[in-house]
This record gives sequence, structure tokens and C-alpha cells, in this order.
Amino acid sequence: RTKFHYVEAGNVTDPVIVLLHGFPDCWIGWRDQIKELSRFFRVIALDLKGFNDSDKPIWRREYRIEKVCRELVDFIHSLNVNSVTLMGHDLGGILGWILAHTNPRVINRLICVSAPHPNLIWSNLDSSKVPINSAWLKFIQLPYLPEVEHVRPDSNFLEKNFTHVDNSRPKSKYNNLQPINGSANDKGHILDAYRYIFSRNEDWNGPLNYFRNLPFYRIREGSFISCPCLIVT
Repeated sequence: RTKFHYVEAGNVTDPVIVLLHGFPDCWIGWRDQIKELSRFFRVIALDLKGFNDSDKPIWRREYRIEKVCRELVDFIHSLNVNSVTLMGHDLGGILGWILAHTNPRVINRLICVSAPHPNLIWSNLDSSKVPINSAWLKFIQLPYLPEVEHVRPDSNFLEKNFTHVDNSRPKSKYNNLQPINGSANDKGHILDAYRYIFSRNEDWNGPLNYFRNLPFYRIREGSFISCPCLIVT
């Protein structure tokens, strides 16, 4: 059995929306959306297995995509509902696509943020512009060393992924806009929280294991999803 940690908001009688975060992230990534969504939904912001306060098995086999999806379906049913709206960002969006294909009865609406269809992702990786690219995916197939690399004080992997909350870095086209909420001090605290959440080798075992398995998984060609789908990019 897998223990999931999640944050809940909204009226328990409202339709359920499950939020699946990206990599490297946790429920905190939805902090600005939870309040607004809770006006209309019972919001469940989940820590995926291997992240933050959910269980963190270390073995790669525990993150086989079929097993991950089965556990997510069990979690949805544990909410005493038959189906949910699912919103996923990045890794969470990839898992959302797969769930909608393989377990269509539990997903009534799908929202994918920065997550193209997974069959497209693995054949369209830019090797130079983003932290997660083909060279990185090859590197993390090694055992143990990638975990050590990601906790090195000078790795800056988190800072590269969270430029929008890191005030110590020069502004780019992605963090040049003013946030809707939150002061500069708030953003510094958020980055400190991420540094704490991903401070140990074991904090990276699960997150990396997703990407050790996902590139080898393909959705069957010709497969369709039956629910309405919104892609935000």
C-alpha cells in the first residue's frame, strides 16, 4: 500500500478536481490555483508517490507506469467518487494523458499544463534549451550517481527549474512578468521550501525513477481519449 499526502480545499459536495504536480515539485506548485479553484471544486492537490510527504519507495520497479496509474485510480476511488476532473502540470500532465487513455472511466475532464501528449514528448526533446532533455534522460539511467549529482550544493538544478521564484537570478522572458500574488520575500521562502523538500538523496529517488521509466512507455497508436481535454501551454 502507498500512503499519499494531499492538501484539500473547497466544499466536499462540489465536483472533485485532482491536481498532479510536475517535476521537481509537489502540491506547493498549485498554491496560487487552489484558492480560486476551491470556489467551484473540491480541490485535491496531491503529492505524487516519491515526492515530499507521500511514500518514497526507492526501487525503480515501484514507479512502473502501470503500477503508478493503478495506485492513482485507487486513490481517486478512495475519495468516494467515480470520476474526477484531473489537472496535471509537466509530469502530472503526462500521467494525466496516460490515465485518460488507460482508465477513461475515472477521468471526466482532462487539463494538461505544459504537457504535450507523451508519445510526442520523447521524440521532440530539445537538447540545449531546457533542464530536462535527451542528455539528462540518458544520464539519469545510471544508478545512484544522478541522485548525488542533484543534491550537490552547486548543481543549481532547482534554481534552473524555478527561475520564476528565484530573485537571485537575472530576469528572463519567463520571469519578467509580475506575479499576481506574493512579494519578493514570499518567493524566496518558496524556493527555500523546495531546497528543503529536495535536500537528500532519497528525495530524488522517486522523482528520477519516473523519468527512468516514462521514456520507454508508449500509448498504443490509434488510441483515443473519450473525455474533453484542454491543453495549456
